[in-house]
Amino acid sequence: VAPSVGAPGGTEDDSTPTAASSAVHEAAKVLPPVEPKNEAPKNDTPALAQAREQAKAHPRDAKALRSWTRAALRAKDLMEAKRAAEAWASYDPSSEPRIVQAQILDAMGRRVDAKNLLEAYLRKNPHSEDAKRSLGRMETLPRLENASVKKPIR
Repeated sequence: VAPSVGAPGGTEDDSTPTAASSAVHEAAKVLPPVEPKNEAPKNDTPALAQAREQAKAHPRDAKALRSWTRAALRAKDLMEAKRAAEAWASYDPSSEPRIVQAQILDAMGRRVDAKNLLEAYLRKNPHSEDAKRSLGRMETLPRLENASVKKPIR
């Protein structure tokens, strides 16, 4: 997957939102489409399978890639959600795919990478209130390791 605009290692030089938008559109013309892998993971659900097929049928459609990402998250498949979000960010210049990518990285225990991704996006898009809020929450909330797992009372 090619680096996305606003992600660490991205290729955008200018920090204006219009330049970022045009870079994404140019990349869409040049980059090969990102296709989902064909294997079905153990957490596969009918909704995830359908979203994956739609993304495969329309690999440059940001809406299809967003749906694939959301379906993978609902199925609790973080690796597939990460791949889908990276593909989505390649074709959507908005803050939403970067915020979702950061949330996925944080859920995977990679908070530093998540913060770096949002900080890189904010360097190029300093007026993004959504990205600022997401980064602020990430910096103030403690990382809850295995928060959903109940620990036995001793």
